[in-house]
Amino acid sequence: MQIFAALLLFTYMFWRFLSLPLAIGLMVVFGAGIAAVRFLVEKHARERLFQPLDERKLPRFFRNYVCETTPQMVREGFRRVGDFLVYPDPIPLRTRAFLSEDGRCFGYLGHKDRACFFGFISVFEDGTYLETSPLQPGNTLPHPESPIRYAFLPHASVEKLAAFHRSEIERIETVQQTRVLPCRPEQYVEVADYGCQLSDWGLYNQGARCTPPQAK
Repeated sequence: MQIFAALLLFTYMFWRFLSLPLAIGLMVVFGAGIAAVRFLVEKHARERLFQPLDERKLPRFFRNYVCETTPQMVREGFRRVGDFLVYPDPIPLRTRAFLSEDGRCFGYLGHKDRACFFGFISVFEDGTYLETSPLQPGNTLPHPESPIRYAFLPHASVEKLAAFHRSEIERIETVQQTRVLPCRPEQYVEVADYGCQLSDWGLYNQGARCTPPQAK
């Protein structure tokens, strides 16, 4: 907006040296260029890529954490999906994904900015996205109308949080008269990216509406 205002001022000051069609043409070209650059920058900043990772390339701090926590996830009935690098967020996120035996819940172990954490996510047929975690999110809360639900159980173990997540699934199914979406391992990226898009308040305010994953 500031650049466009400067362009208007420049055109106003030097319009007498330019023909009217040339002045209008310059304004249109520069305006379109500014809009295109802004669109590409915002798209690049918000487009998240999930790059598969070899376990040997995980940071040592996180590798120790996943070696300690993965057996706990397995004991709760989760099988490993894979390791991923998620970018280009301001701080890249490394994550190990899991899926429950019934396909109703993805689990994850995450590493970001020297902090390790875990949580669980599920998607429902009505588009509701549920994420449970022992930690309060540090980012901006989503738009109030966005179908994303955060539930927290401070200082919970993997066992307690998994049980808490399942109870939240049952509660949402009862209250909203919907059913959780059973997923396959290859849908982890689709489900996780759906949650990232829902949590982007800026995109939601601009009218963007995300399409929820579908059963396969």
